[in-house]
Amino acid sequence: MALLYNFLLLVSLPVLGLVFTYQAIIKGKWRRGFWQRLGFFSLPPSSQKALWIHAVSVGEVHAATPLAKGLKERFPGFRLVISTTTETGQEAARRRIPEADSLIYFPLDLPFSVAKAVRAVDPRLVVLMETEIWPNFLLHLRRRQIPLMIANCRISPRSYRGYRRLRPFMRRILSGVSLFSVQTEDDAERLRRLGAPVDRVRVTGNLKFDEAVHAVLSFPSRPEALRESLGFSPQSPLWVAGSIHPGEEEVILGAFSSLRDRHPGLSLVLAPRRLNHVPEIEAMLQGLGLGYRLRSVSAPPGTPVLVLDTLGELASLYGAATVAFVGGSLVPWGGQNPLEPAARGVPVLFGSHMQNFREAATLLKVLGEGGAPAALEVPGPLADAGSKLVEAVGRLLEDPGLARAMGEQGEKVVRAHAGALERNLELIAELLAGEGN
Repeated sequence: MALLYNFLLLVSLPVLGLVFTYQAIIKGKWRRGFWQRLGFFSLPPSSQKALWIHAVSVGEVHAATPLAKGLKERFPGFRLVISTTTETGQEAARRRIPEADSLIYFPLDLPFSVAKAVRAVDPRLVVLMETEIWPNFLLHLRRRQIPLMIANCRISPRSYRGYRRLRPFMRRILSGVSLFSVQTEDDAERLRRLGAPVDRVRVTGNLKFDEAVHAVLSFPSRPEALRESLGFSPQSPLWVAGSIHPGEEEVILGAFSSLRDRHPGLSLVLAPRRLNHVPEIEAMLQGLGLGYRLRSVSAPPGTPVLVLDTLGELASLYGAATVAFVGGSLVPWGGQNPLEPAARGVPVLFGSHMQNFREAATLLKVLGEGGAPAALEVPGPLADAGSKLVEAVGRLLEDPGLARAMGEQGEKVVRAHAGALERNLELIAELLAGEGN
């Protein structure tokens, strides 16, 4: 199977090379770390072995942050190496994990790239965040007898259907993983059906609960001070719409424009998921006649809309919100992380497409002791979402008691389900002691 995989890679190389060149020259992707992706890099000489954590992009880096800090604290005799695939992930790791001894780009899954990278890092243990299955990388670690753990692993029903078609191949690849730390029992069951060794699959919970708690402890919320720092009135209501995807911006801006008729003091922070969509958002704002500022540009306060065109601020700025909306959920993307605002005591809204955070969304929608959930779902198709958003946001603005009860419930849910960090650290300690191989 490995020979077939590499044969297909070899046959595909001309096409992959053209795609890679197009992305690099036309779209500006993959330029940074080009040689590292081929395995050509060197790290400062050290007598210490490395603990290598790979996190694809920003979301995985966020989940890996408390784990990386915990590893550095618990195992100070090892170097900590963090790799990412994307440039935004690299920037997030640089900001959030200063404890890292080295930051690198993950190698392409080619035999020579993988071999050179592993030789350069010289890891005692590798941790892949979430569902990163690279056959040549996994097989090379197995041949070198380097323990590998897949942490915070999640196998969605859609991914499972795709992997199931390759079950014989997946069984061989998964047999090389020393331990799987999975989020839920459903994820564990899907992994077992794909051929993962039963005794290596452990349900540990979702590290993103721990990451949300860690973020609050690192950057405590002071809503009035945060609003003032953003150029808004400290006492006025603020709606923060985070990780917004194409197709959602127009709905949110239309809903905000309608809400301003009833709540003239309302302000909006709009944070697009991709910064290259900022020009389109500016055009929409101009078309609606809404005054706005860009976060990256020095401009006098007073405009009702702030467009967050910077990286790494959204999680802490949720703390300024009266109400938060989490994007990627009105369109069929699968949703973004609702735990970040919930952990800060902010009532949360999201659409019906929350497959990527199904467990968190379900927990947040459950009624608490005070009869209020931590989150409300905005149901229905995109065409009806604007009116539903106006209704939901308006309800929270007009009922401070409900907003407060939802915020308190969100904090309780996040803290009650934290604990995956300690369970993952214990599993890693097993592997380092040689008990998990």
